[in-house]
Amino acid sequence: MSNLGFSKMSFDLLEALEVNNNKEWMEENRKAVKTHLQEPFAFLLDCLTRELSDHDLPMIGSKKTMFRLNRDIRFSKDKRPYNHHVSGLLTPSGTKSETDAVLYLRLENGNSFMGAGYYGLSAKQLAPKRDKVLEQPDRFASILADLKANGLALSTESSLSNMPRGYTQYKDYKFAHYLKLKSFIVRKTINKTDWYTSDLVKSVAEFKMSTASVVSFFRHV
Repeated sequence: MSNLGFSKMSFDLLEALEVNNNKEWMEENRKAVKTHLQEPFAFLLDCLTRELSDHDLPMIGSKKTMFRLNRDIRFSKDKRPYNHHVSGLLTPSGTKSETDAVLYLRLENGNSFMGAGYYGLSAKQLAPKRDKVLEQPDRFASILADLKANGLALSTESSLSNMPRGYTQYKDYKFAHYLKLKSFIVRKTINKTDWYTSDLVKSVAEFKMSTASVVSFFRHV
């Protein structure tokens, strides 16, 4: 078991939950899920909060900024009751209701990652950020170059297929595909072995620093 509290049991539970995604299994294993998944994850967020406290933009996370395992299945065709991952946020305000920058972590069997930036924005919230890409192309190009130098890039997973309303005239702009983004997020994979060492805290802090230019560029617009 690592200093953070994650162990092989953590991943065994995630794998079992994916296969046995039902209330009966959860009731039988709820204590183990709490001990090997939820409590270590909350502790990780606490450790990161302390680690990032002296940064230019401190990020705060805790048990309160974790997401529930229970899925909202009211309007979903997928009726599985539980997520088979554990996830949570760190934000400047220390709350989940955050339209500012976020630092996101997900523990998932085979698909763990960290993300930083701005996620799930409305069209109204996206407009000034898109405008800034148009207004400051040189600075934006520099940010992209800095990310590339660190082996990172803005994620294109959340993107419109066509130019957003009000931006069709920029379809030939050199950064047009970035104007289609619905989130300005940088992602990085977390390897399974990373969860077994407390060095994960340092790795996430370094990732936050590597993405600071993105956060700074889009913040307060």
